[in-house]
Amino acid sequence: MSDSETFMLFKTRRPFLSHSLLAFSAMAMIHVPAAHAQVRAGMFQPGSSWNVGATQLSTAGMKGVRAPCVLSNEYDNGYVVRFSGGNKNMLALAIDFRQDVFMQGRKYNAMLSIGDSYVKQVSATAFTASTLIFNLRPLDDFYSAVQRGKSMELSIDSNDMVFSLAGIAQTFPDLESCYAGQDAPVVAPMVDPQTRSAARSGQHMRPVKVPGVETAALPQSFDAIVQGADMQQSPAPLQQADMAEPVSASMNVAPPAPVAAQEIRPVSIPQRVSRTEEGMTAMPVSVPVPAASSAQWQARSGEDIRTVLSRWADTAGYDIDWQAAQSGKVVQDVSLNGSFEEAVAQLMAENAAVTGVAAHVEKDGATKTLSGGSSFSAQAGANARTVLSQWASREGVELVWNNAGNVALKKPVSAGSFEGAVEDLLDQYSDDSQRPVGSLNRDPDSGRRTLTIDMDRAG
Repeated sequence: MSDSETFMLFKTRRPFLSHSLLAFSAMAMIHVPAAHAQVRAGMFQPGSSWNVGATQLSTAGMKGVRAPCVLSNEYDNGYVVRFSGGNKNMLALAIDFRQDVFMQGRKYNAMLSIGDSYVKQVSATAFTASTLIFNLRPLDDFYSAVQRGKSMELSIDSNDMVFSLAGIAQTFPDLESCYAGQDAPVVAPMVDPQTRSAARSGQHMRPVKVPGVETAALPQSFDAIVQGADMQQSPAPLQQADMAEPVSASMNVAPPAPVAAQEIRPVSIPQRVSRTEEGMTAMPVSVPVPAASSAQWQARSGEDIRTVLSRWADTAGYDIDWQAAQSGKVVQDVSLNGSFEEAVAQLMAENAAVTGVAAHVEKDGATKTLSGGSSFSAQAGANARTVLSQWASREGVELVWNNAGNVALKKPVSAGSFEGAVEDLLDQYSDDSQRPVGSLNRDPDSGRRTLTIDMDRAG
């Protein structure tokens, strides 16, 4: 590609012009509003405080197994950024650009900088046409760099973006509390409220047209992608009857698919999206697999997850307590040295965003049971904010945590309703001089519920 064909980035856009703007991006001029003069040119600002929560997969009951927690924010230009990690390690970064500008399954090389001294080359995969996932595992000291940094700069195919990291350092203790608190049996996979809203609306973005490249419509389930890969020798459209029912109705994204070798022009990423735009793709979370010189635990892309875990469990002497009607497929090849618990954690973390599977592992012939879908439970010692975040996400309730600090549960909580569970949790602190108090409100126009937690200081 010649330099004259290199695109330019957009600071603002109208939703209905998104794709036509991409086609003419090489001729566009950028005008930066005066409001951006106070910050570094092109720096995006977090739209709210950083949110910490567990991944979609519950690991309650898995002895020694913990899934990474997620640190997320929506920026003022509409992009959604999520870091995934815990235990002083950052494993993955996912950015949802909220526009179909990538070729699903294609790998992109990028440069990632934190401040002026930390500069690394990273590889990203287009998980969907709007979302890139970056493998952070090979990066040295990325966890500490983000914790100390003021901004993060990302360069992809001549697209240069700067994200402010304001406020992120203060949330690292919550990230570690979330990771450590997974010993508490807080059941039920999380459901992203944004995903729930998009699923209800039934709206989907149109695929971007790449000049000179014919692309098929994005598959609507992982099974569809696996079937498509098997049929590459004789392409034929998938029939509805051939597509397996998704494991989780709330997960409405498709994982990466193989991309045929072809000349691909650099991607054009408009730098601002409408915050009110409907039907956005939810941000998936993925944990890349590290390379291993000699693998003890192996799985192939497309294998049934339950079959893989059963095979591994037979070797390790474990029983599988499966909590899903379907098992889903392995997203990408796994080759891992380590313990059985480490292998399970890696496999489940990689597939949680795609399959929505919740499997529990017990040793020594544990009885297979299904958790009650209506129960809200937490164990003594768990982080109260993490527990409430999981419960709220499950119910589609927005949690607002107003400087209520980090408090641990004094005793176990188990209730049949969200409201009852929240009340029981907060009642534990009723005699404390400083105690978290909550209010649950419903917006009369949208019907959306918000749980607000404040710290009440008696006296």
